[in-house]
Amino acid sequence: MDSSGRLGTLPSELVGKQQKNDPETFLSRVAVIAEGVTEVGFLNHLLELALGCAPLDHGIRVCNGQGNDHTRKLLKALEEARLKFAGLADNEGVKTDSWAELKEKMGDLLLQWEEGCTEEAVISAIPEDQIPALIGAVGEDKTGTRLQHLKVRCGAEERTLDSIIAALASTGKPLKQLVIEAASGRSDDAPEGEKKAWKSHSSSWFKSEAGGAELAQKAIALGGWNGLSERLLPLIAAILATVGLTVAHDLANA
Repeated sequence: MDSSGRLGTLPSELVGKQQKNDPETFLSRVAVIAEGVTEVGFLNHLLELALGCAPLDHGIRVCNGQGNDHTRKLLKALEEARLKFAGLADNEGVKTDSWAELKEKMGDLLLQWEEGCTEEAVISAIPEDQIPALIGAVGEDKTGTRLQHLKVRCGAEERTLDSIIAALASTGKPLKQLVIEAASGRSDDAPEGEKKAWKSHSSSWFKSEAGGAELAQKAIALGGWNGLSERLLPLIAAILATVGLTVAHDLANA
C-alpha cells in the first residue's frame, strides 16, 4: 500500500531480495529507491534540508536499492504495481531501453544521472578551485588517505596537494578528474595487480551513507548546487508532493 492507500501486487522474484534485506521499504509511506549507500546518504541529507526535518517524520524512507540492476528491477516492480515511489540511480549504460521506459512512466520521480555515477555528477558540478576543499583540510580524518590515493594514481613524489598538482601538470588531467576517478573507484589505469586496491579507494571518499551526506553538504557549500539544482529539485519536489508537501527551504541557504 502506498501513501494514497493504493494496493499493489509485488512479484516475489523482483522484490524478494529487498524484502529480506530492507523490509521497511514496503512499510514506509513513500519509498525512495536509491541505488546504493552513497545515494541514500546524499538524498537523505537533501530531503532533510528541503523539509526542515528528518524525511522519516513524514514517512519518506530512502532505501538502499543494492546496485544498479536490482534498483531497476525494484522500480519496475513498484511501477507495475501502480504504487507511489521514487528513485535515484547511476547510469551504467546498460538496459537503456528499460531505464528510458521507467523515466517516461515515472517522470520527475526518477533521476538517473547522465554522467555515470553520483560521485561523477556531483563532483563535476563543483568549481575546480574548490576541489582541494572537497578533498578535505589537512588533519581531517580522511584527508591523508584521500591524498595518498591521489598520489598513487598520478605518480606524485609526495602525499601533498602541491606534489599531486605538479605530477598532473605534465598529463593535462585536471585535479577534479583525478578526484572523480578515486572517489568512484575507477581502476582502468591501475598497474597489474592493483585493480582491486584502486576500486577500494571509493570507500574512503563517499561510498557510505555518511560519505553521501558529506558529498551533499560539500556540493552546496562549495558552489556545486547551481549546477545540480535544475536536476535535483524536480526529484525532491516530486517526492514531497507524494505526501502533500512542498520544499520548505532554499537548500543552498538552509
